[in-house]
Amino acid sequence: MSRFPPYGRQLAAGGQLEADVAELAVLEAIATLSAGGLSLRVTSAALATRGVLARNGRPFAVSTLSRLVPKSRGLQLFREVFAVKIAIWGVTSPLPHVGH
Repeated sequence: MSRFPPYGRQLAAGGQLEADVAELAVLEAIATLSAGGLSLRVTSAALATRGVLARNGRPFAVSTLSRLVPKSRGLQLFREVFAVKIAIWGVTSPLPHVGH
């Protein structure tokens, strides 16, 4: 592993990786925008318009999004788990609504 955890994960106590709910919500938004047929450049702009930026505080680079899109498409399990959390604990997405 590099010194930075993979996007969607964070370091927990003891150096273990755990889910980063905010970043998983961003991956969900990327998947939604990608499924809508938006280009990576337009996806980056749409996220930035909503105040969703990369870890460095800038809009997502196209090269970064190109690595995250395959990851975001595999989030069906996350969607199901997040729906259960909403039902049980009333957890809501930390990301503003992202539509096409």
